Amino acid sequence: MSVREYEVGQQPGPPARPRVEVDPVTLRVLGGAFRAIAKEMASVLFRMSYSSIIRESEDLGAGIFDAQG
Repeated sequence: MSVREYEVGQQPGPPARPRVEVDPVTLRVLGGAFRAIAKEMASVLFRMSYSSIIRESEDLGAGIFDAQG
């Protein structure tokens, strides 16, 4: 949906992707992996930042996306 098509109060449609059932053990493993990825991204951003504000305040953001965003 583009910004032009969006109307205030309009609910988004159903998800385009099918749901996948995940058992609790796999969910914990994936959660730990995503947590480790986020920590590693943060450490790389801290090392690579030229701004002392980012290093000192530790105020940054990162994300993991698929091909569709």
